[in-house]
Amino acid sequence: MEKVPMTAEGYRVLDDQLKQLK
Repeated sequence: MEKVPMTAEGYRVLDDQLKQLK
């Protein structure tokens, strides 16, 4: 998993990746 900056946008990307895993 890529490291994303802890920003609002970065958090959204992380959330998207988690949703794709399920």
